[in-house]
Amino acid sequence: MDQTKHSSYTSANTLPLKLLYNEKFLDAVLKRNRIVPISINLFPTNRCNLNCSFCICKDRDKQEEMSIETIDLLFYDSASIGTQSVVLSGGGEPTMHTDFDHILMSAKENLLSIGMVTNGLLLIKKDLNILNLLTWCRISASDDRLLSDTHKSDLEYIFSNTNVDWSFRYILTNPNKENIVEYVKLANSNDNITHIVFVPDMNSNNNNHLSLVKEWLFENNIDTSKCIFSSRVEENKGEKNCYFSMLKPVIAPDGNIYPCCNITNAIDKRDLKDCISMGKVEDFKRIFAKQEIFDGSICKKCIYSNYNNVLKVFKEKNLEHSEFV
Repeated sequence: MDQTKHSSYTSANTLPLKLLYNEKFLDAVLKRNRIVPISINLFPTNRCNLNCSFCICKDRDKQEEMSIETIDLLFYDSASIGTQSVVLSGGGEPTMHTDFDHILMSAKENLLSIGMVTNGLLLIKKDLNILNLLTWCRISASDDRLLSDTHKSDLEYIFSNTNVDWSFRYILTNPNKENIVEYVKLANSNDNITHIVFVPDMNSNNNNHLSLVKEWLFENNIDTSKCIFSSRVEENKGEKNCYFSMLKPVIAPDGNIYPCCNITNAIDKRDLKDCISMGKVEDFKRIFAKQEIFDGSICKKCIYSNYNNVLKVFKEKNLEHSEFV
């Protein structure tokens, strides 16, 4: 997959092309020296129907859920200051929220584009009209869970009857050749599936697994044009001025705001409540109006350093000879 498409579907450890292409971001940072939260990452619930070994929020309170009133307030306030999209993820499984349909309709009412990360098991029970409110949806898969005939049939039905950019994120724990080949074949069989990304389990960071997957797909003469092989690169330590916290914050089910979706891994925790909060949903407008930058010096590893380096140039305006491109 070429660099442009790769940057369309991923953020971590990539060149921030989407950032440089976003006119509203550029207008805010160049004219007002303000980083706008272009996209927010909402964890609506901690409830989940799986117990994945690689979950980065494994120690969370699995019953906690954000009220729909708080979600409505978040969407209204964020849209009013320039937010363009929301990604529903977790934490838990977003489709298990009691008011899942309302969440998507509320986001649309506030003119927010919607992305979602899900394990996909409950999609078949959702109204197709509701699912069609999504711009994209990434379905998590792994070696721990085989692609059953029933789940495959359910997904094929959904893919064929919605106008959504679907994709898979496959976590490599103990690579299962048959399962991997089946997922790639499924991705290749439907035009609504944009890509499938393979990534090593964060707990092991075994990039050798990626080479093994490539070898298997080649041996089976499988088309890999939709495949992204995302290696775990050596991560930098976080910087004191975490400008990324202004661009794509995470809001947890208890209403606390955090700098990014990797914060638990960055400080070796398994529960957001063990991390330092930037404030609550009620503080959202103030935090971003006053540009209350998160202190990222506590982070042992940062997967968004490429983004932060670009944001630093814009925010601190210390680049000389800019006319010599």
